[in-house]
Amino acid sequence: MIDMPEYILRAIIGIILISVNASVMGSFVVFRGTAFMVAGASHAALAGAAFAVLLSVNYGINFDPMLGALLSALALALLSAHSTGPFSREKMNINIGVGFALSMSLALLIITMIREASSRVWSLLVGDILLLTSKDLVQILLMTIVSLVIVAVLYNDLIFLSFDPESALAYGIRAGALNYLLLALISVAVVIVMRGVGAILVYAMLVA
Repeated sequence: MIDMPEYILRAIIGIILISVNASVMGSFVVFRGTAFMVAGASHAALAGAAFAVLLSVNYGINFDPMLGALLSALALALLSAHSTGPFSREKMNINIGVGFALSMSLALLIITMIREASSRVWSLLVGDILLLTSKDLVQILLMTIVSLVIVAVLYNDLIFLSFDPESALAYGIRAGALNYLLLALISVAVVIVMRGVGAILVYAMLVA
């Protein structure tokens, strides 16, 4: 039997979970035409992680960077959806662009305030699958299970919404609420993929 180092085993499990998320949610990103959301959510997540590290380092508040990243990505997605509704993709992309610039600026500002711990933030920018911890895998696994269950239950409605939101609304589907949910799921997938491969490669994993 091959004696495999634990970090290699964690990396393999992480790759499998990340691949599942990228393949499932990446399809909806393409179907829905929300590729720019991936870039916006990844940079918002970077700002959220930086803020979490700032709270931990400067104020002694123990706040998980992954949780900060998730909350920030969700905030950008839901605010963009709220301001445009499920029908105007162009206006939503404009809002995402504004959030993209603001969150990246905020991330860089915070990094200058936590120079000693800035590597914890930069690690999310470039990623390293070999540095996944058992805690990371548990978080990724839980988010993956929740996302897959929701997609399995609402698959037909999500597909309908992705291709034709107007007809979905006319058919009786709650397009607005479902749009919120879909963008939230995409944001969760962004954070999951980002933890393993970094914010730079998230776009390639979910869109390409």
